[in-house]
Amino acid sequence: MYHRPLSLVSPFFFLLVLVFGSLPLSTATAQDSAVGLLKQMIAIAADNGGVGRAEELNALKQQIAALPKPARGDTKKAQEANAKGLEAIKAGQPELAKQSFQSAYQLDPANAEYSGNLGFAYIKIRQAI
Repeated sequence: MYHRPLSLVSPFFFLLVLVFGSLPLSTATAQDSAVGLLKQMIAIAADNGGVGRAEELNALKQQIAALPKPARGDTKKAQEANAKGLEAIKAGQPELAKQSFQSAYQLDPANAEYSGNLGFAYIKIRQAI
């Protein structure tokens, strides 16, 4: 079975889009700002890895950090769903893990671990193809 190698930019971009593209930010403007800032960061990173542009990247990072964050949700149920997803990953069931991580994220979108785990499940699903 042939596996197409992943570049470092593609999973990074995928996770950024997953995290910032679905955040329930307080206004549409804030979400548009996040997407615009991320596009700028990706363009800089694509240009020779951002070498010599650390100040510019740090300024964009600070602007992103200052954007409104989603409210905390049902942390207990989210932790339970996340734990089920981790068990599914260990059992080699990335589709089931994806469903559990999606539930965890929907229950508590402020927890970055859940969106990271969801991105990891998508990568595992892609590797299984």
